[in-house]
Amino acid sequence: MDGSTIDGGLGSPRLHYEDDVLRVVLKPAGQPVLGPSGEASAGTLAAAVLAAWPALEAEPFPLGFAAGALHRLDTSTSGMVLFARSAASLGPLRALFAEHKLRKRYLLIARRDPGWPSHRIGLALAHHPQKRDRMVVQRGESTPHRGRWLPAETLFRRIGPAALPAEDGQPTLFSAEIRTGVMHQIRAHAAFLGMPLVGDRRYGGGPAPSGAAAGVEFFLHHTAVIGGGLQIPAAPVPQGWPVAAQGSETA
Repeated sequence: MDGSTIDGGLGSPRLHYEDDVLRVVLKPAGQPVLGPSGEASAGTLAAAVLAAWPALEAEPFPLGFAAGALHRLDTSTSGMVLFARSAASLGPLRALFAEHKLRKRYLLIARRDPGWPSHRIGLALAHHPQKRDRMVVQRGESTPHRGRWLPAETLFRRIGPAALPAEDGQPTLFSAEIRTGVMHQIRAHAAFLGMPLVGDRRYGGGPAPSGAAAGVEFFLHHTAVIGGGLQIPAAPVPQGWPVAAQGSETA
């Protein structure tokens, strides 16, 4: 099933797809998936999912997977979030993520156009040595960092200009595809390549996008999950995105 009418903004979840083992909910920008400790605290998407499907309360989901949430998105990121429908289905679905069997595709708007049609970057990421809210890219063996280096690979493909004012630089629409899911992976890799997301101040993207909707600090949208035997339709581009052609790549 897909296209459910369960849709109430930040208050109730918008169901995009469901089958016997999972539900896919479209998260709006500005709403966290989980609380700081992985809980379904007030205002989170997980709390909205529990309210919409109360039977999930009885499921013994482990800590950090409230409501069966299989992954997270940054608060300003919109798009697909996958939820297991039961504790029994959580393990096999999580294994698809952990074993990198899923390709996750995003759309983003970069502040600069680097001039190439596509680029694959495979540099590892780690936490910033002082700033807990950001990641660093491994430039070499002596790159300052905290904790261990995490393998990360991102494939960027240029789609075309994005309809944002000139003060936002050279706004350009890209797709980004990942199998790994390191914190801030797309944002950090994009910044390293000289194309930070418009509005992503943590990574040099400048001020928030001109005329952006509430909750949007930068434009990043999770549009597709491919592989692992899943048959999930691609998510549409969010309403209000400043994309020159609404027919841009979404699958």
